Amino acid sequence: QSFDAEGSGFLIAFNYGSEYGSFLETFYYYASANEGAVSSPVNQTLSVDLESRATGMYLGVGYRQKLINKLDYTISGGVGSQTIDIYGFEVGGNPTVDDSKKAFDFYWKTGISYAINEIYDVGISYQYLGKNNKATWVSEDSIGYELTGLSISLHRML
Repeated sequence: QSFDAEGSGFLIAFNYGSEYGSFLETFYYYASANEGAVSSPVNQTLSVDLESRATGMYLGVGYRQKLINKLDYTISGGVGSQTIDIYGFEVGGNPTVDDSKKAFDFYWKTGISYAINEIYDVGISYQYLGKNNKATWVSEDSIGYELTGLSISLHRML
């Protein structure tokens, strides 16, 4: 079985380093989804009420490069810990999943930003925040949880 859901969340990051070149990065994220579709092995898709929440703390390194004028490119990666809480999808009044598990994984992010002025810039980035295959259905089958996302951001230089 596979479960696909679109959710929302936020990410708060702190980078330490020079304006361009290498930097250290740490961030926290929270994401949630409460609807989705489960695909069964016989290719039937059911609309379900399956809820999930994920949180994580990460630490990594990155590199920031000036592209042109006020446009910059950033790439970073590292390791961290994430927790997934997943529950719901009742069949006959019984939940098929109610689990909470931690996993240790890697991440990577890449994006571009535009400097509004010397203090603020806006950006768009794509991040892969890893997998958590530790949560299970009531049947003990693993739930493959992979978190990726596109984010729009506002950065403030200190």
